[in-house]
Amino acid sequence: MLAVTSVLLLIFLSSIFIRFLGYVAAGEIQADTVFQLVILKAISHLGVVLPLSYFFAVLLTLGRLYRDQEMTALSACGLGQLGIARSVLLTAPLMIGLIAFLSLYASPWSVRKGVELQQQAEERSELSSLIAGRFKESSAGNLIMYVEKTDSDTKTMQNVFVQNREKGNLHVLASESAYLYTNPDNGDEFMVMVDGYRYKGDPGDADYRIIKFNKHAVRIEQKEVVDKRLKRSGIETTALWQTGDLKLEAELQRRIIIPFGALLLILLAIPLSYSSPREGRFARLFSAVLVYIVYNNLMNVAYNWLEQGRIPSAIGLWWVPLLLGFGIVGLILMQNRQFLWWLDKRLRKRVYG
Repeated sequence: MLAVTSVLLLIFLSSIFIRFLGYVAAGEIQADTVFQLVILKAISHLGVVLPLSYFFAVLLTLGRLYRDQEMTALSACGLGQLGIARSVLLTAPLMIGLIAFLSLYASPWSVRKGVELQQQAEERSELSSLIAGRFKESSAGNLIMYVEKTDSDTKTMQNVFVQNREKGNLHVLASESAYLYTNPDNGDEFMVMVDGYRYKGDPGDADYRIIKFNKHAVRIEQKEVVDKRLKRSGIETTALWQTGDLKLEAELQRRIIIPFGALLLILLAIPLSYSSPREGRFARLFSAVLVYIVYNNLMNVAYNWLEQGRIPSAIGLWWVPLLLGFGIVGLILMQNRQFLWWLDKRLRKRVYG
């Protein structure tokens, strides 16, 4: 299960990690926040990944027993599918409890925390995302900065270049070093350049000037940050009760159904893993993936229907796990034809005497 969980998380998080690296390259967030955001995304995805990984884990484990003919030996000793189900379900309460905790509490918290962290990253100064050896353009587009080296211990910058355009006038500044200064009165941030030159105007014009300075402060404008709207997946579960909003009702039912769906998938893996010794350990894996895709798509359809008010709230998303439950019962009955023969015999005896 741990191996399957690791592989599935790697698949889920690889594209997310690449997207965050793109944000870092664009200067929207800092590199030190990427790891935190990826961890939060992993927590939010665990509630979806764990049911699937446990489903595959049970399927692959029992499939190996069938391949090695150990299941035949167990059956000869009187341990049938009911006994196997009892053994598998010994670990179910712990897994279902963990999945329920992730679905109802941990996943919404991680979504809220991720939105808050991204908001804080976007509210940081333009200088906080400045990378040595690369040009950085301000969000307003009027300021271009370049730093050759940075010293994290002294918080200074070496060989600094700044191009600033104000009201159509072009100013170019170059200095040997610079440091960040924050005005304690109003919180304005400045890049204070030390021992440099200021070039004002266009080269060749009569009013072109070169000014040498000991210190020159360049004000860094604060970025305009749009307040991020919290997604429904980040709302606390307690806040979803008794709202009267169909969209929030759909989100609440989805969170509650996730642990129930995990239990049904575990029960499905027991009869679905049945295979002959020649079929191999992964014989039923394709069928399992197909069943999960159909189940997940039906959940999305039911979610949208409830949002749009096309089905009553009392039915909501519950018909999907109920349909899966009927499918499990049907599969078990098909594999136990002796039981069907016995049931048919009893019914015929009762009807015809």
